[in-house]
Amino acid sequence: MLFSKKDKKEEKTAETPVKKNLETYDIKVMPKKFQKVLKPSGRGGILKLAIILFVALIVISAIIFGVFYLLDSMEAPVVPVPRSVNTNQNTNQGQDVNENLNQANGNVNTNENTNQNVNININENTNLNENVNTNINTNTNTNAPTDQPIDGVSYFMSQDSDDDGLTDIEEDLYETEKRKPDTDADGFIDGQEIIGGYNPKAAGTSLLSNSGLVNKYPNPIFAYEILHLSTWVARPSDQSLREVNFQSATGEYVQILVEDNPEELDLISWYLAQTNGANISDIDRKTDKQGFEILLSKDKLTYFLLNNDNKANIFIISYEIGSRTSLNFLTTFEMMINSFVLVEALEPESETGN
Repeated sequence: MLFSKKDKKEEKTAETPVKKNLETYDIKVMPKKFQKVLKPSGRGGILKLAIILFVALIVISAIIFGVFYLLDSMEAPVVPVPRSVNTNQNTNQGQDVNENLNQANGNVNTNENTNQNVNININENTNLNENVNTNINTNTNTNAPTDQPIDGVSYFMSQDSDDDGLTDIEEDLYETEKRKPDTDADGFIDGQEIIGGYNPKAAGTSLLSNSGLVNKYPNPIFAYEILHLSTWVARPSDQSLREVNFQSATGEYVQILVEDNPEELDLISWYLAQTNGANISDIDRKTDKQGFEILLSKDKLTYFLLNNDNKANIFIISYEIGSRTSLNFLTTFEMMINSFVLVEALEPESETGN
């Protein structure tokens, strides 16, 4: 045949010129089924390693805990020792007394139960510091009978700083010295001069009625006159002038009441008739320098006056204190009693509030 297949080997040799002087090598490749594909490690590998370490740590901890628990639960054998009780009782004055009962032999403490300490705390505190305070400071007020009870009554005279018989409130109204019992230094204390009707601010025989410290109240209907402090107000209860009140700024007042005595009884008989036979021993009876027969109530705050030359009227002069127990005008009240006089019938004045 003209055209016949050539041997492939020959054909390839013919087509590819062979290079001279070159060595040939045989290259052998491992079959794919024997090749192992290695993939790079990532987060998954780290996580697996952490889990392994964590589990190992738990296992080791459990083993250690078990060993300690086993050792702790093991009790040491108790060596029998003769038991003796050492009772130590410490008594400390001013401190807590602790009574410790420890079973011991020598220096060996034997307790039936582990860590069993019996502490009996008897808090016996004995205070040896006895505070005995004796007050030897006796304060004696020698200046005034302030808040001192008056015999037979339940009230007191208010503050009298210089013990002259005038309370401090009266001292202000009479313009006398609170710290000087004899303001005018004439040898008579101020209270005595007021009661006697003299001016405590002027030595000698200067009268209180001329001092401007008091006013004179005249009652034209019942024909009497009486002195009262110039700062007080005279207030008749009505136009009859049978009742007149002399009002102070403290609420205390002096009242003059006129009662009829149509039978012209003596004062004792009239009083017994008015009081349904009261015990006459409860009142004081006396006669003053003006000729008035006087009965004085047990509390010394009410005077009953009768002029034996004219028995038509009984004059009752009282110091009204309400519920007070500390009185400011006892000396003024006595001054008013002593100044009370009967006069000839007077013409009614236009004003009776002097």
